[in-house]
Amino acid sequence: MGMNRLPYWEKDLDFQVSDLFPYDLDRRPVSSNRVYGERMETLAKGALSIGSEFLYVSGLSLGTAGTMTWDGSFGEGLGVSLGFTLMLGYSSSMEEVVLDLLDSDLKSLGSGLMAGVTDCLFWSYSMPREVRKIIMIATGLPLKDEVEFIDLLIEGINGHDGVDGLIPYYAELFGLRRSAVSYETDDLLSLRISSVLQSFEMSETRQILGPAPDLEMPPLFEMRFSPG
Repeated sequence: MGMNRLPYWEKDLDFQVSDLFPYDLDRRPVSSNRVYGERMETLAKGALSIGSEFLYVSGLSLGTAGTMTWDGSFGEGLGVSLGFTLMLGYSSSMEEVVLDLLDSDLKSLGSGLMAGVTDCLFWSYSMPREVRKIIMIATGLPLKDEVEFIDLLIEGINGHDGVDGLIPYYAELFGLRRSAVSYETDDLLSLRISSVLQSFEMSETRQILGPAPDLEMPPLFEMRFSPG
């Protein structure tokens, strides 16, 4: 159990996907982001290349973008976020990239930026589709330069040892089939040990486990995205 892990947000999340969204088999997981600009398409490609997925971003300058915002009617109002929110599918490689990014000097972007792991329940056709483990980067305050942050994230992804450019290539060629497998990214033994240790109110265990998994979630003023 290393300490080099993201903490958990204090709440799980609900995310409403459009009824028109091809959730189970997405035939355009990369190019569907082209409508949001080359940068968002590059992020989608990069995320897939390290086993993650670019799900959603919302900010004052970037607006709302991401694979999960597709609804066949681009350009219509999807709500406005007062801060900054970025959702990425969980992978250990993406966790490493985000940790390295947050450890770098981001003072020029402003304060209050936090990242953690949580479970997100996706809804479609007014029915729950699946629960997925995600990484959420968020702040209730505006970032001074959202574009720079995304560029730094893309740079970190491209510099990761685990990048595999064939993943987004084949996902775009044959389609991306989304299916959650229980505990696919978790070590069950580590989870049980962590659970036991967290039940003890001892400072020594906190030193072993690192940050407590209870990041307070900032206010997310987004019509399609709400705490569960």
